[in-house]
Formats: sequence, C-alpha cells, structure tokens
Amino acid sequence: MIVKYSSEAERKRLEYLLEQYEGKMYLRKPSGSIIMIEGDEDNIKNFLEELYSKIPREEVEIYKIMEPDIDIEAKSVIIELHTTMGKEEALGAIGMALASMRGILVSEAGGERTYILSLKGGRVNVKVRTVERGPHTLVLIELEGYGRIFNRAKNNLLNKLSLIGEVKIREL
Repeated sequence: MIVKYSSEAERKRLEYLLEQYEGKMYLRKPSGSIIMIEGDEDNIKNFLEELYSKIPREEVEIYKIMEPDIDIEAKSVIIELHTTMGKEEALGAIGMALASMRGILVSEAGGERTYILSLKGGRVNVKVRTVERGPHTLVLIELEGYGRIFNRAKNNLLNKLSLIGEVKIREL
C-alpha cells in the first residue's frame, strides 16, 4: 500500500490509524528506501545485479505489487437548506458555518463553491450550490467523505445549518 500525504497532520492521522490496527492485522513500515520499478525484464535484472553489488542481497526485499480488488465507496449526502435569506447572504452564512468547522474554500466556478473540511481525524469534501426562488433561497450542500469523520461532519453541519433555515437530507 502506498499512502501519499501532503501535510504533517495527514502523516499523524496515518500513524494514529496504524496504531489502532496494530494488533488486528500485520502492518509493517519498512525502513530504508522503497523503490517502485517498472520496465522491461532485462533492465530490471541489470538494475538488481548492480544493486546487489553495492548492497548485500539479504538486505534487499522484492515484492510484486498488485492492485487489490477492494472498492470502498465514499459516503455522500445532499442537504437541502431552505432559507429566507438572499443568495449572497445565505452563501456568507454557510461560509461562516464551514469556516467554524475549519472549512477551506478551494474553488468557486459556475455557481458552485467547493470546500474541504479538514477536521480532527480526517477530511470531508463539500460542494455548495444555490437556487433563488423569489424571496427565498434553496441551497444544495453535498458532503462526500469516508468513515466516522463523515458522520461527525454531517451532524455538526446540520446543527449549524438549522440556525440558518429549514434543513432536509437526501441520502445518496
């Protein structure tokens, strides 16, 4: 398994998760350099011959990596927020609610705002779209994520949004 992380917080989340599963299954983080090699067989053999001339063969472990047939789908939900606020006012209130949950606006295009909630324990993606209906505004908020952090983020956001207007949930 290769896990790429882009911040110290993500590295710590990985370390914590490894600790949680330590006694439940075999987990090992190899020391030294981990090298993924792709190429024709002759070049790989030449590389290994050179490698063994520099580092003792018993210090080199070689594994064939295959993509497992495991598919974990993200959890997702659409929250409908009906409010008497205007579009901009509703977007501002939602932006404040997401900011209070450590949400970061990552893009805004085509009438849709995309946020990443970087919560303690994980991340959740959020997309926000608005539809003006006369004096009212309908805001569609799509949450997508994995694990327990998804449910925690959803429940926290529902509490905050209930202060802004009427909230309905559509499970996907």
